Amino acid sequence: DGLMRITNVTFAFFNDICLRRDIAIQVSQNNDDGQHPVVTDHTSVYNTSSGNLVFNGRPNLGAVNPSNCVGDQAHGVGDYRIPTVALASANGTLININISYPYRGISRGPTCTYQPSYQMYLCRNTTDYRMLVIESVDPDTETRRLSPVAIMSDNGYIDLINGPQDHGWCNGYTCQKRISTFMAIVEGGHQYDIYLTSTTPNHIRFRLLNADSSIKTILALYYNSLQQVDVYANDVYISPTNKAQNFTNLILLDQSNGVTLSSTTPGTNFFNRTTQMAFFLIDGDTLIDLKIADLIVLTFGLPATTPQAFFSTNIVANLAALLGVTVDKIRRVDVVSANGRTRIQRRSASSSRSLLATYYLEVQIREEPPSTLSGNNLALSVATYNLNAEIINRYQSGNLTEQWQNDPVLNATSIIEFGVQEPQNQTTAYLSMINQLVIERQPGICRERSPCETQPVLIARDSAGHIITKLGSNDQPWQITATIIGSPGVGVVGGIANYSSGQSQFTAFGINATGTYQVQFSIITPRGIDSSFVTNINLTSDSSSITVALPRITAKQDVDIDVISKNEIFNLTTAIVDQKSQVKLDNIAWNTFTWSAAVSLYGSLQHQSNGILIQNLSSTVIINPQSGTITATNLAISEVGAYIIKLDITTSNNQYSIPFSSNCIIVKENSTTLNAITSSPSSNITYQGDYDKFVTAGTLETLHCTIYNYLTVVKKLPLNTNIILAKGSVNVFYEMDNSASANRSQISSGCSELASDPNGISDLVLSNLTCAGTQYTVKSSSISSSSSSSSITASNAGLIAGVVVGVCAALALLAAATYSAYKYKKLPSSKVAGQFNELYEPLEQPQLGNAATTNPSSIANSSSQQTRPLSGQSHFNDQRVHTPVQDGGIVTPKCELI
Repeated sequence: DGLMRITNVTFAFFNDICLRRDIAIQVSQNNDDGQHPVVTDHTSVYNTSSGNLVFNGRPNLGAVNPSNCVGDQAHGVGDYRIPTVALASANGTLININISYPYRGISRGPTCTYQPSYQMYLCRNTTDYRMLVIESVDPDTETRRLSPVAIMSDNGYIDLINGPQDHGWCNGYTCQKRISTFMAIVEGGHQYDIYLTSTTPNHIRFRLLNADSSIKTILALYYNSLQQVDVYANDVYISPTNKAQNFTNLILLDQSNGVTLSSTTPGTNFFNRTTQMAFFLIDGDTLIDLKIADLIVLTFGLPATTPQAFFSTNIVANLAALLGVTVDKIRRVDVVSANGRTRIQRRSASSSRSLLATYYLEVQIREEPPSTLSGNNLALSVATYNLNAEIINRYQSGNLTEQWQNDPVLNATSIIEFGVQEPQNQTTAYLSMINQLVIERQPGICRERSPCETQPVLIARDSAGHIITKLGSNDQPWQITATIIGSPGVGVVGGIANYSSGQSQFTAFGINATGTYQVQFSIITPRGIDSSFVTNINLTSDSSSITVALPRITAKQDVDIDVISKNEIFNLTTAIVDQKSQVKLDNIAWNTFTWSAAVSLYGSLQHQSNGILIQNLSSTVIINPQSGTITATNLAISEVGAYIIKLDITTSNNQYSIPFSSNCIIVKENSTTLNAITSSPSSNITYQGDYDKFVTAGTLETLHCTIYNYLTVVKKLPLNTNIILAKGSVNVFYEMDNSASANRSQISSGCSELASDPNGISDLVLSNLTCAGTQYTVKSSSISSSSSSSSITASNAGLIAGVVVGVCAALALLAAATYSAYKYKKLPSSKVAGQFNELYEPLEQPQLGNAATTNPSSIANSSSQQTRPLSGQSHFNDQRVHTPVQDGGIVTPKCELI
């Protein structure tokens, strides 16, 4: 659970002495993301000032930047960061947040007092504070930002939680991935409302750390729309307090919130449809999961002419028959006037269509909640999604409206608007019925077997000529297919596309033969619709004539080979692709010619290793026309270094001659393991140069091999990772093994030589060098890279000067720190009665140092692999704080520091 416990410890001689401040317990300043609790018991103090017992440093503002925690220091803190949904009442009007919630920070009682020397609040006679962990369990937990998270207490406090910072490192840049896990401090016996800045996750988890069943609190989470939220306590479903008890299936009643602190069942819950808040009880023994149900919410817009008798009629059975479900699947039916629906009014105000409906009939459909969260509930979920797709398809094809008009009860009115809130979705989409399919952009610049450079765009329109934005459900959109007219032997590639965002989404449409052709585009019959639907309203559209020329092709590596061992057998596979789109051709036997290829090492690197390409009697080149791949098998390289392999690919009729170069392949010793770079590395180089030029010319892999050989073969640096190239001019990132004395000596000499040779790589100039955390002074590029030993001496002199400057700077910083410590010690050292016992005057004590540890890098490859395949594949009692000790320490009251 993340807890530090200090037991049977006496803190002695922690005081301000000789401009130095000694602290007994200091919160770590090395973790920007969060601090776990510290619990002390049977602890006493001896000859120690109370102000020196605890210190909590200020947060690291350096992490407030777009790369780590997001944000900008210039903006500071303030109420503007409170989620906007928390600043509005249930009817949408703004509230005065300073009246409703006048205080900021962790919620505190009247006994809590601020301790300047601690930079914390001391809360006496309180032991019920615990850490609440809030965690998104959605698949996008790393990529969708939910923070700031507002924790709003029932005693008027707002605490904003930002969450962890970026935790990844991607090719020289931060990955902009932040896990959506938030650590808040809450006090038992209170209620907290929680608002997120972004849309509430479909699945979210809550846990109180280091707590037992005696610690209870009520939490209320805001949802952006009306939902049915299933609550699970330790994996078991808990029915809401407003469940109708006279029904075996889940029917929710309109009644008041039944969640109280006196509730005996953890997970007791209630969803307030007015405030859209999900209330639930949590204690320290229970893990609570909130999961949005697979709920379908249908909204039928009805006209003003709807007779009042319609609303008093029991239409549930008729609706069930219309929608193709059993009556028990319909969980709720509501009729609301348009004037009373703020949510609908806001939608219509931003829509190009005017609001026609006077009444809205809202129907909720769902399966019974699964009894456990971890059970296999896939079949129920699939059935709900398929039903959702069928209902949408039937409306957009006109079938649902037709069936409504044929129903003897429902036909008392008509549907003039229809919206769906799909399962696991928090917005309502209003749909249109399709009337025609139109080609908006003709396909063009087509070559045989390759995607056309101009991809076709088709749009669907309703009877009023408006473009239809959405056809089908989110997971089962309508699809458009393409076929050749009048040429049976000719087919299309990439001929099926989804319809979304108001148009077809063709990306790889092409024709597999040269000539001139016409293409017909048509709707594929959607789920739940009769096939005659497409032909009856003629949902097809024919293209103009399309001329298809001969293909322009090249080769592309099918599976990258990054690292191998010396003499390790491996295979190299390439694929024939379209030159412009880089799309792989799935069949390269479209003519009478045959393919062949010759394999060799690329020998024109500026810095070359001395290995050779080994081929034996079993080495061969395999052509697979159906998959469009060419594989050179049973290859090996004899020496360590970086290499590029060439394939000269030709056809028997000389129509195509394709030169191919592999990615940069690193060859290591069999006993060596190269690690993966998973965090910001301690070694990096910056070269002045145009990174994009190498990308455009296709020589980035050549540069990769050249720099790797330059570092390892020429300068003999002990790299234990591959290198990573990144833009800005040209950045090189790597790690070195400095565990052995010999390696450290080699790093020192090799990096000194590297710093003295700024022109060691063609077309680049060395401008910055850091080796194993040490920055080296780089010689001016005006000095030749081939200078004599005198230049190395000059470089070493530059390094010495750099060290001297560094020492002077360090002394200046030390002086500043000493002055700051002197100014800081002006706090009076006095005994705090009833809290800590000071027995003697302070004595000077030696200062203790801190040790830092690092995590080992993850292993990227194993030297044991010698053959490469063809393709890659607590409970606590009430005495938990400052209890009596046996050596004369005093008994202190129960308290907490927050």
